[in-house]
Amino acid sequence: MVKGYNKVDGEIKPCENGFHFCRKLEDTHRYYNLFVSRLFEIEADGKIMEASNAKMVCSKIRLVREILPEKWKTEEHLLKISKIDGHVIRFIEKPTLEMQLEAVKQDGLAIQYIKSPASEVQLEAVKQSR
Repeated sequence: MVKGYNKVDGEIKPCENGFHFCRKLEDTHRYYNLFVSRLFEIEADGKIMEASNAKMVCSKIRLVREILPEKWKTEEHLLKISKIDGHVIRFIEKPTLEMQLEAVKQDGLAIQYIKSPASEVQLEAVKQSR
């Protein structure tokens, strides 16, 4: 992995300048498209500040190791993030029925991202839209 720390120039400011990261793996999907991004375990240093309840920004960062898709792209993890943010379903290639149901329970509008939703998924989406 990258040796040593990378440093940012200038003052850090959330969403504008600095190295951004999430404290928990399950929060990363809120800010980054996990299906095109590479994920890393990191060490943050220097000035560190909270950008939101799940996202941080820092002035120095070191990449420790890559978190390979096999580790986070599990059915269990995808179900977990579907429960947190229903719209993540649009990035899941073949969501299970359970993932689809959890996504529309979280947000009925997530049904728009599901190809050929089962009738029970459609009914749940209608319930959530009321």
